[in-house]
Amino acid sequence: AQAFLEALKYYLSVPSGGSASMVAEENLRMTMVKDLYRLDTLSSKGNCLFRQIRDWFWKDGITSVLMSDSTSEQETNGIASVQRLKELLTGITKLFEKEGPDKVRGSNLCSVLQIIFWVKLQPKENEIPSSHETSLMLCIMKFCGIDTIFADENGPLSMVAIDHFCANPLTDWILHHVEPSQPSRHGKLLKDGGLEPTFAILSLMIEELPPIEGVRPGKFIWESVLDNIIHHDHGYDLKKFSTGMKILIAEMKPEYCKDLSCERLDSLSIETAKSIMHQRLQFKEDDSESETDEGNEVDAFFFLRICAGLEPGIPFRLVDLNAVQSWTQICVSEEITDSFSMLLHGRKNYLLEILISICAQLDCPIDEDSIQKLMVTAWKQGSPTWEMKEINIILSQGEYLGKIIEDSSFILRNEIKTDDFPQE
Repeated sequence: AQAFLEALKYYLSVPSGGSASMVAEENLRMTMVKDLYRLDTLSSKGNCLFRQIRDWFWKDGITSVLMSDSTSEQETNGIASVQRLKELLTGITKLFEKEGPDKVRGSNLCSVLQIIFWVKLQPKENEIPSSHETSLMLCIMKFCGIDTIFADENGPLSMVAIDHFCANPLTDWILHHVEPSQPSRHGKLLKDGGLEPTFAILSLMIEELPPIEGVRPGKFIWESVLDNIIHHDHGYDLKKFSTGMKILIAEMKPEYCKDLSCERLDSLSIETAKSIMHQRLQFKEDDSESETDEGNEVDAFFFLRICAGLEPGIPFRLVDLNAVQSWTQICVSEEITDSFSMLLHGRKNYLLEILISICAQLDCPIDEDSIQKLMVTAWKQGSPTWEMKEINIILSQGEYLGKIIEDSSFILRNEIKTDDFPQE
């Protein structure tokens, strides 16, 4: 046991070297994963001598090594100890998963990891944990379970602790990660590695909390986080938020994704649809566009595709029918469809593309009259929207082709002025 603790301390504190050293570190990690799993198993056997030092090993020995100041994120030259501990825990988790969830929950590691989660990894007030620290927190939560991490002194799940964690540090971390990026001194946007593990932690909080009197608390957690993002003083980057949503959904079982549907998300999607069309009108007026404007439209397109359930990995539409109907009304308004200028510039209509994709689905929620209006709008604005493969799918259904020919002929007749022709 003492030899294992010395090896663990060495593994967590010695700086990484070259390629040969990395191979040695990997071999040491694999050996330590197997040894730690074996020590945990021996702790539950009644006829084993290790039981005589079990309490010391788990409460004092391994805890003191893992909590040591020499194994901190500030270490230079090589992989930080926090990252190494995460790799160690990932390996142990794979071994435990073969035995089933009961084996994991009964592990002596859970009490040790709970201490690390709350004492070692939680940052000081108003500080943001590093991506390594957040990733380790996520690994600990997955290994131990929400019920262990947020257990009170008497054992059961503490909703007070959960509410405090979600409302204060977790929401603050999310707001930090979705804020607009600030350029570095070299003019490049800084990459944010903490976005993925932070939203993955949020997914655990939404998914794993048990219902209270038939109501899932995860839904209220999501609505609170979303409300804070929308009203954040420093604003938010829609692309970052959308990426966070994809991570959130990817980590959740499909049946729990329904918790993400809410009025706030509906309203945000409608405002985003309006912003896309507003930028198109601005383009129509000044006939020019910056790269920022185009980037904003692409980000909005990404977000609305997630809301519509069109992005890969999104199991279903996250907004209700009223929101989709609002998108449709915004898209086919006279103000937008009265000009061919977008066609002349080869400019994409992102909102229209999304709605056409929805119309081509078997379970399309849009009524036939609205589909007809969208198709005529697509015809009028021309390429590239009119060349979408979904157009052919829609035309093969019902009597849309005949109606579109009729409507388009009527539009053309009205736009041809008789005074454009020479008088006889």
